[in-house]
Amino acid sequence: MQPSDTIAGIKKILGGRELHPAPVRFNGDTVSAVMPVRDDRPFRYALRDGRLAGLNLAGAGLTDEQWAEIRKLEGFDLARIEALNLKDNRLGVFSAEGMSRLKWLDLSGNRLREFTPPAVNAGTLEHIWLYGNKSLNAPPPEIVQKGNEAVLNYFREQEKSGAVYVREVKLLILGEGGAGKTTLARKLLKGREAAMPLETDSTHGIEINALPFQDKSGNTYTAHLWDFGGQEIYHATHQFFLTKRSVYILVTDARKEDTDFNYWLQIVELLSDYSPVIIVQNRKGGRMRDINLSGLQGRFRNIKGLYSIDLKLGTPEDSRELERLREALELEIRHLPHLNESIPARWADIRKALEQLKKQKPFISDREYLEIAQKHDLDEGRAQFLGQFLHDLGVFLYFQDDPVLKRWLFLDNEWATRGTYNILDAPIVRDNQKGRFTRNDAAQIWRQEDYGRMLDEMLQLMMRFELCYRIPDLQPETFIAPQLLGAAEPPASLEWDNAENLQLRYQYEFMPKGLLNRFMVRMNRYILNAKTEAWKTGAILHREKASAKVVETYGVRHIHVRATGKHCKEFVTVIAEEIDRLNAGYHNLRVQKLVPCNCEVCRDRTSAGIEEPNFYEYDDLLRRKERGKATVECKISYLDVNVLRLIDDVFVTNFFTPKAKKVFISYSKEDKSYLNELKKHLKPLERLGLLLPWDDTHLAPGEEWDQAIRRELHSSDLILLLVSPDMMATDYVWDTEMAAAMERHERGEATVIPIIVRPSLWQDAPFARFAALPAKGQPVSKWENRDEAWQQVVEKIKSVVQIKT
Repeated sequence: MQPSDTIAGIKKILGGRELHPAPVRFNGDTVSAVMPVRDDRPFRYALRDGRLAGLNLAGAGLTDEQWAEIRKLEGFDLARIEALNLKDNRLGVFSAEGMSRLKWLDLSGNRLREFTPPAVNAGTLEHIWLYGNKSLNAPPPEIVQKGNEAVLNYFREQEKSGAVYVREVKLLILGEGGAGKTTLARKLLKGREAAMPLETDSTHGIEINALPFQDKSGNTYTAHLWDFGGQEIYHATHQFFLTKRSVYILVTDARKEDTDFNYWLQIVELLSDYSPVIIVQNRKGGRMRDINLSGLQGRFRNIKGLYSIDLKLGTPEDSRELERLREALELEIRHLPHLNESIPARWADIRKALEQLKKQKPFISDREYLEIAQKHDLDEGRAQFLGQFLHDLGVFLYFQDDPVLKRWLFLDNEWATRGTYNILDAPIVRDNQKGRFTRNDAAQIWRQEDYGRMLDEMLQLMMRFELCYRIPDLQPETFIAPQLLGAAEPPASLEWDNAENLQLRYQYEFMPKGLLNRFMVRMNRYILNAKTEAWKTGAILHREKASAKVVETYGVRHIHVRATGKHCKEFVTVIAEEIDRLNAGYHNLRVQKLVPCNCEVCRDRTSAGIEEPNFYEYDDLLRRKERGKATVECKISYLDVNVLRLIDDVFVTNFFTPKAKKVFISYSKEDKSYLNELKKHLKPLERLGLLLPWDDTHLAPGEEWDQAIRRELHSSDLILLLVSPDMMATDYVWDTEMAAAMERHERGEATVIPIIVRPSLWQDAPFARFAALPAKGQPVSKWENRDEAWQQVVEKIKSVVQIKT
């Protein structure tokens, strides 16, 4: 079968849509050139030795049936396929078995449930993309999100040791303090005869227990039952443990009406990405509370049911209702998409060994962990990768990027979190010192249960959890837990002058608790006096010659920033970036970033600090900017206000000062005189702030030159090639610098400009399709007046820079 017949067959399956031959790349290869997605010619193919070797059908809407038809085409030989881009299709099952030459595979954005890789240990496969396949269990999403190397490592391990099913899940019990969470946990774990906790009993932090069960096929599952303390102080660690690999139980006390359903259901929605929730109403004393389940389900579609039980189980009906709850939980657990996820058998063996070790001690050193991994034939690099994966799953805590914590694995999450809350629950910290404690205080509180000998690590863990921060340069060493600070606004805040303030506001549709406290931990370097300028819902910060007052008003769900001083705009930019990062940690958090109006009327209203200006939504202003809408109307004055000025008055921007473009200059050592001439003529553009030229003469003494060149080359906006016979003959320039330059140009990441400095056979080079400088590619060396040649070169570069800016 001729290649043309194969291409015709694919076109027919695609409904007659055109396939284009892939372009020739700089190294003469066409197969790799099928991978990029292009709007003008989206579907492409490439041949090798007259046979189909590369295919790009990204976005073609392919179904499993259509792909099966393509595979059956006579000229479609799996063993010859090297590059395959099937991104953004509708494939549910894909097998790459038999694709022994496959180097590049993109299946991101499909609907994959099952995926079989090629033989990865053969070493052929170099790049694989699987993002955006929500139902794919192998590899797990935590592996997929880490990218190419993580996915390849996963499949290599699985190919070597086989695969085992995980079949486990978190079952998290949430609710207000005293609602009956611990009672329910005991009944689920030990049956109806389990002892009731005393009224004075209270869960401190988190209690974790294993709840095994079997399905009708005899498969064993394990639900790790997490009982969370209900006190508000414990909410600070929710962001670390509430995950999408979970089923949630929300317990409410029927005698009280203090359960904030909206809060609990929205925090689950934000942190777990719509995991299933079951509501349990604890009918203490037989009392009932009317819960509008259909109304709640109209807003929260992840609510799977409501069960009303007196957890004392005093009647047969209560016992039957508990059994119905257990059956419902097992059903929801079995329907979780990740439940039948598989991991390499060797990984499972190492994890099992760690689970056994956890029964003896709550933590081990990283050396002990590596020794366990080596016993299972896992080297240090792959052991650290596995450790990060298990940390991401919440199996244990292993902060490899932390200079203190990286030396330890906390095998027992319950032990670790209980230790952090021992500090926050201690009366001396909570009541007497309002959130302040010293290293000595911590040593006294942690003198038991092995916490004492892990003092540095436990303090670092609290800071990692964003529960506290250390006051620098203060003796004795002192820490602040912002959530325990006094509620009263200190005099420094009450005396703050609101006149002539630069303002910024964040308005939340739903506001997670503890946002500002976490912000204070992250920005503590700017809180110079926590005693007099920080309180539970706000702080005054200082940076250079600017001060800012940041206040959270939970009742109206907003954070308000006021700043004053010479560099207040720069400071507001720094503050906004940190708040934006906090907000980004939640799934689909709906929040508006609002900037104030700067029209004359609004400036007059705010100059005295009494009346508020009109506020504009920042994202709306950006959309207006992108669509060329120059103004927006003020709702107070009805004046048209300049969009760019609104943003530029609050944040440091480059709207009115063009950002300098990074320029990489590639040349041969034999052409250094031409390099110096070019740099001399570029100097005026450099002084104007339009360019930041770089070449290898900028290398510092002792700097690793190859690494530095690659770094600058891959971060540049413009790449100038000084073309000459020597440049064309220099292997490093040709193989490294030009190869990277052409790839970045193809991806639209940089602009390549050839500058012909001496006559050479450049017309057959990969960059020949680009307009060369000077005009018509006349070499600079041939000009009677070389300054005129360079002037023409620089003028063209300036025009390119201004267009891109």
